[in-house]
Amino acid sequence: MEDLKKLFKEYRNFVVVGITGVEDSTLQRARVVLRALGRIKIVKNTITRKVITSLPLENNTKQLIEEVFEGQNAIVFTNESTFDVVEALEKFSKNVCLKPNRIAPVDVLIPAGVTTLQPGPLTDSLTALNVPFEVKKNLVYIKSPTPVLRKGELVNSRVAELLRELDIKPLVSRFAPKCGLDGGLYIAGEKLVFKKDDLIGQLGAAYEDALSLAFNAYVPVPEVIPLLLTKASNDAISLALEAGVVTPETLPALLVRATRVAEALVNATAH
Repeated sequence: MEDLKKLFKEYRNFVVVGITGVEDSTLQRARVVLRALGRIKIVKNTITRKVITSLPLENNTKQLIEEVFEGQNAIVFTNESTFDVVEALEKFSKNVCLKPNRIAPVDVLIPAGVTTLQPGPLTDSLTALNVPFEVKKNLVYIKSPTPVLRKGELVNSRVAELLRELDIKPLVSRFAPKCGLDGGLYIAGEKLVFKKDDLIGQLGAAYEDALSLAFNAYVPVPEVIPLLLTKASNDAISLALEAGVVTPETLPALLVRATRVAEALVNATAH
């Protein structure tokens, strides 16, 4: 507990991530990658909740953080942006196979098409699961997509082995962000996950919208003033042309107009 309290004092920010289903090898690689950003520590929920209550945070913030400590969790302590931490962790996401004697968290089906299976014990499993197939050139061909597991069902060893041999990986192993504290601000887990390119695009679109709104409302901010001056100049020149006012800007256009009128008059009198 004291080690955990020390980490909370040593680092300004932290991210709580769920690690259920994350392999030990992935955790070790994450530790290495995160050295430049901070430190990841696997925590026990009961102890961590007690430590959270001792932190100098508002009561509602403490409660929000305490509520996420269900299942297996780790905390990434950092003095950098929590968004950078989550972005680094997202790179460890990968698809994985189902393990036997676990509850299937999703529906699973075997797709149609040619497989790498050859006739043998695994085709017996296909038969037992009522998966329609035939053998072509000593390879098994699945005739139609067939569900073999429903969400909530127990994964038996036969199904797990068959899915592994078919390279069907229906699960995503990832560090699941649950919440973060950045500069004292509580951030829900789903708001910590974003793509920088998407954010840059959204900021660009927002800037263009704001610029357009300010321009149409004639708001004299530094970004809009040059555009407003250009519009005012163009409007003034257009008005002067309509009124026939001679200025250095209108003179060339007025001369062109006068020449065309003169040519039209000459042509009219010639006929």
